[in-house]
Amino acid sequence: MMIEKLWKRPRAGRGDEGVTTLEITIVFPVFFAALMLVFQAAMYHYTAQVALAAAQEGNRVTALELGRPDVTPDTAVADGRKAAIAYLAQVAGTRLSGVTAKPLGGVVNAQNQVQFVVTANVVPLPFLPAMTLPISRTAIANPEIFTHG
Repeated sequence: MMIEKLWKRPRAGRGDEGVTTLEITIVFPVFFAALMLVFQAAMYHYTAQVALAAAQEGNRVTALELGRPDVTPDTAVADGRKAAIAYLAQVAGTRLSGVTAKPLGGVVNAQNQVQFVVTANVVPLPFLPAMTLPISRTAIANPEIFTHG
């Protein structure tokens, strides 16, 4: 009979029911938000690298065409812009919006270099609030001037 009375008696540690649920309710949203922040930072870094590669592609095309005698500087810049935007469309897809590609300070600056700038806005991940994350990347190259000699 003594054993039955021990089982029926209330235990001293009975005041913590639901603590695990409360901990999960508080901790899980914070952990999930930190995880999504890490994903968005990784996406920003990736799209920044794609924008830099697009600027380099536009720079490469412009620098190569500037060395040709039959191509005007305006045509070389237009072809470089088309190459940069085509690269972005192929690699980044819909991750970037509002893309502009232009030479910086004219076609060739005082140091005989072509500077190409790609600016865009990173599209945030679908489950994050709408925000604008601008990216601007610059690539510098020397024009390729071919001579016969």
